[in-house]
Amino acid sequence: MRSMLKSLSVILIVSMFFSIAAICPKAADTNSEKAELSYSEYLEKYADTALGQNNITLKGDTAEVKDAMLQNEFHGKSNVVVVADDTNAEIIWNVNVENAGLYEASVTYYTIEGRGNDIPLAVNINGNLPYNEAVSIALPIAWKDNLSVDEMFKIDAQGNDVVPERVQVPMWITAPLTDSSGYYSDPLVFFLEKGNNEISLRFFGEPVGIYSVELSKPNTETFTYEEYKAEYSGKKDAVPENYIE
Repeated sequence: MRSMLKSLSVILIVSMFFSIAAICPKAADTNSEKAELSYSEYLEKYADTALGQNNITLKGDTAEVKDAMLQNEFHGKSNVVVVADDTNAEIIWNVNVENAGLYEASVTYYTIEGRGNDIPLAVNINGNLPYNEAVSIALPIAWKDNLSVDEMFKIDAQGNDVVPERVQVPMWITAPLTDSSGYYSDPLVFFLEKGNNEISLRFFGEPVGIYSVELSKPNTETFTYEEYKAEYSGKKDAVPENYIE
């Protein structure tokens, strides 16, 4: 009898595991993607490259869309690419660049209510991941405290302030593409060749509405390794250990 009960327990545990696995969305494994360069090596490679000169706006109606939907009207804006929950969507633009150089990118997007996570994405340039950090970008979402005026000064039985519940706020946001690890405080930069370039955004399971991508000249006037090292040398993996001055 004891052996039978033990076998039944094992069967129940295994059954529960597979039931949970079936209903939980599978997260995209972005950690397996590797580029030839880290971001620090990428900055060093393009240290003497000119900065982009012309602003370029990419809109949804000029993109190739995979596993997403172009909506004519979405929360007050037109031609918005809507990425649904639990889909690995891709938005691809072919853009003609007049001046080769380094560009930074900002995205105007709508934060659709989902699981409460920032919106992970990756950037490919001309079919390739330009550097490792380009696969660990996240668009921030907005939050607010969910409490009434009467609850603002509420305390618990121990006399502590009650921490209010935080809820996601769906809204339009414009934000630069940055490194989600926090190693690099400035917006990420991307080298674009003169002529035609393919730029793609790949999404990994969080819902979002993409209105536009703005490519522009970086605010920083120079990109030298010395300036980079001075700012980031105190951070983990910021400076390659085998770098020889």
